[in-house]
Order: sequence, then C-alpha cells, then structure tokens
Amino acid sequence: MKARKQPKVWNIPADQPDREVSPDLDETLSHLSNVWEKCHDLEIRRLDAGGNRLAIVWLDTLVDKLLLQEGIVEPLTRADRRIVSQAQLGNLLQVGSLQWKTGWRDVDACLAAGKVAVFAEGIAGAAIVELIKTPGRQVERPVVEAAVLGPQEAFIEDIEQNIGLIRKRIRSPRLKMEMETRGTVTRTRIALLYVEGIIKPSIVTELKQRLKKVQLDGILESNYVAEYIRDAPRTLFPTVQFTERPDVIASSLLQGRAVLLVDGSPMSILVPTTLFSFLQSSEDYYENYLVATVIRVLRHVLFWLSMLLPALYVALLSYHQEMLPSRLLITIAASHEGIPFPTVAEVLIMEVIFEALREAGLRLPRSIGQSVSIVGALVIGDAAVSAGLVSPLVVMVVSLTGIASFSVPYYHLGLTSRILRFIFIIDAGFFGLYGIILMVLLLLIHLASLRSFGVPYLAPITPFVWSQAEDHKDLFFRAPFRNVKKRPHLYEPADKRIP
Repeated sequence: MKARKQPKVWNIPADQPDREVSPDLDETLSHLSNVWEKCHDLEIRRLDAGGNRLAIVWLDTLVDKLLLQEGIVEPLTRADRRIVSQAQLGNLLQVGSLQWKTGWRDVDACLAAGKVAVFAEGIAGAAIVELIKTPGRQVERPVVEAAVLGPQEAFIEDIEQNIGLIRKRIRSPRLKMEMETRGTVTRTRIALLYVEGIIKPSIVTELKQRLKKVQLDGILESNYVAEYIRDAPRTLFPTVQFTERPDVIASSLLQGRAVLLVDGSPMSILVPTTLFSFLQSSEDYYENYLVATVIRVLRHVLFWLSMLLPALYVALLSYHQEMLPSRLLITIAASHEGIPFPTVAEVLIMEVIFEALREAGLRLPRSIGQSVSIVGALVIGDAAVSAGLVSPLVVMVVSLTGIASFSVPYYHLGLTSRILRFIFIIDAGFFGLYGIILMVLLLLIHLASLRSFGVPYLAPITPFVWSQAEDHKDLFFRAPFRNVKKRPHLYEPADKRIP
C-alpha cells in the first residue's frame, strides 16, 4: 500500500549536512512521500507483525519482485517477537547482502540505484538490500541508431524495463516519473520523465496539457501519441525526436528536456527538439572531440547534399551548361549520347529505383536485406547503362546521394530529406538553379517559422543571441567536456550551471 501524499518538502541539498533517518516510522514515510513525490514506480508496503510496525520501500521498475517476496516480505511477516535492534532485523531477512544506512542522502541514493530499504518503528536507519531484477527479455543492441562506440543497449517493448534503464543512468530522486493511461480500449500506459530543478516547468505543464488531448481507443506505438503532441503537424520535418537509446535519453534529461515512454513501443519521444539535434549522434560524445567535430561538420554537409546534389546535376545540364568546364561538358555530352530521356527523367527514374530497392531491403530479413539493396542497385544501374536508358554519370550521382543520406543519424529526418530531394529535382527541371535557390530560401523561411514546445527549430542559429553564444560550442563543433560549463540555453533550463 502506498503512503498518502504529503505537502512537498524538497530533500537535503548536497552542500548541507545530512539528516539522520528518524526512528519514528511516520516521520520516515512522510520524508519518502515528499522527496519521491510524482515517482509512480516507488512502492511502500507497510507490515504489522509480531507487534512491530515495519515499512518496505523500493522502486518497482528496478527490483525483482519474487526475491523481494521470498527474502524480505515473508520472513518479516513470520516475525513473532519484538524487533528492538538492527541485528534482530538483519537476522530476520533472508538475503545475502545487507547494509545499514543512517543518513537520508545515502538511503535515497540506494533507492534510486534499485535497492530495497526496510524501516522499523523505534530503530534509526534503514536496512538496505540489493534485489535488482534482471530484465525478462534480453536488452538488445540498437537497430535504428546503431553505434560503434558507447553503450550497446536499446529500449524494448516493456515500459517498466525501459524506465529501469533510465533509472540506472540517473540515480537521483530528482528524476521524476509520472504515469498516465490513454486509449479507451487498450489502456496504454504513458510515462512522463523529467529532472526536477533542471527542466523549465512550463514545458512539463504544456506537455501534460497536450497529453490530455490524446483521445483514441487504442495506442499501439509511440507515434500515436507523437501526432497529438507535436507542433506544426503538417510539416515534413519532425518536431519531436524519437530515440531507442537510453544514453541519449539520459543526456537529454540532463539538458532540460522531457521524455515520453509508451508501453509496447521501443521508441521514446523527446521534446523540445531542434533541427540540429537530429544531426548530432550519441557517438559524437564517446570519441575524441576533434574527430567528432570533423565527422559532425561532414554530416551537416552530407545532409544538404542528400537533398540538393541530384537537383544541381539536373539544373547544370539542363539550363547552365556554360558553368561547366569545357572538357567536363564534352565528357558528359558523350555519355548522354543515345539516351532517350531528358536529364530530369533519367534522375527521377534512377531515384525511384534506388528508393524502391532501399525499401525492399528494409522489409527483407536483416541478414540479406542490406546486401539485396546494395547489390540490386549496382546490378540494375549497370543494366540500365548497358541498355542505353541512363548515363553512367546519373548512376554515380544517385549512388552518391544515397550514400550521403545514410549519414543522417535519425531515421525520420532521413525520410524528410528523401522526400525533399524529389521536390528539388522537379523544381530544377522546370526552373534550373534559380528554382533551387528559391526553394532553399522558402525552406529556410519555413524552418525558421517552426517551434517545438516554444523552442525555435533553428536555435541557436536563429534567433541569434550573444548571451547564448556558448550553445555554439556543441552545434557544428564538439567542444571538450571541460570547456562546457552551462546547459544549452535554448531549452531554458531552470538550473543552467553544470556542477
């Protein structure tokens, strides 16, 4: 049975003396209710056995319930004498490892780490027992956001295990977790996580208001929720961020962002977000900052090339041949000799074929899917060139574009760039470079108009604020950790300093 909620009293700051755990059980439970307020996974079970008033406290998402029942609950229930000392309480517990903690700072830290605390009326301190559970299904490597370096864990379809993966990384009662249920038929649990004292309170308030608008009979995946809470639902660009990596979630929470976990989905939702957050990989922070900077700059260049390279090829060959060197133009003209289609049609045909093969590769078993998409593109491209339907240069341009698109770390932004690529190609076929320039300007205006929970989509580039110039240390470049002293201003965190 959970303890009744009390008016909130924040826990002891780290720079102040620790408070001792009181022998008064009511005072102990009051402290727990205050410090762990809005932590839905905190369980408090009261026992009255052998004339003793006892309380067992644990985080349900981190503790093995079977071991808890066998090693703690049942032995305490069978107690037939008064417990007056720590030794007596310890002898009753059938566990292999037991520690005593007398200060609240240590007790709260142990609870956050997934340990069980046992309190007894009249005994100061808490018996700490480690009964951390092993996930029912093995946590697998990330599939969508695979990385060579860093943690190799990904979320699964169990919301409690996913919360446990986050709790394992942020061991603090300041990590709040509020649970709601949506879906009139499926009754799907949705968890809202944030770090109190860091996140801007209005973000949490706004997110809760948007969650109330989710009115569906069934929620089977996180995108069901994302479509209700996202800004600008008609834009191609994602205004919420999906991720399957717990380390990305932990890092984002410490920046002042909020997370939604949906039961039954391995993909979590991060808000607010910006365009540049989609072009940053978790791997950037697991290798040398100079190497990460070079890769990040290259990633930005490849992102724009993945949208513009085929369109530039069409525009130059269709309208602006004078901009090409004479020798290159002669070589290109020779390769186009006998081709029955105009340049724009060539490029569109090969792009459609490449995208079809990529989609087919995704639907095939993983062991052969990638091989089929790559080998299939090579075989069909070679056959098209041999048949005189397309020129070799078109095949090369389309292949380079496809490779560039793979550099985008997040799948949803990659989909956006693939769709915009076709729009730019058609635009270049009608208006040449002038059409491309106009479309790029319209695209930038559109991006500048977007918001994600009040945060400008192009922040911190626009609007540019001199007082927030430190955010640029982690934009196109990756600064050393020792030089990063503040959290990103763009999320307006309540606590800007990094200890």
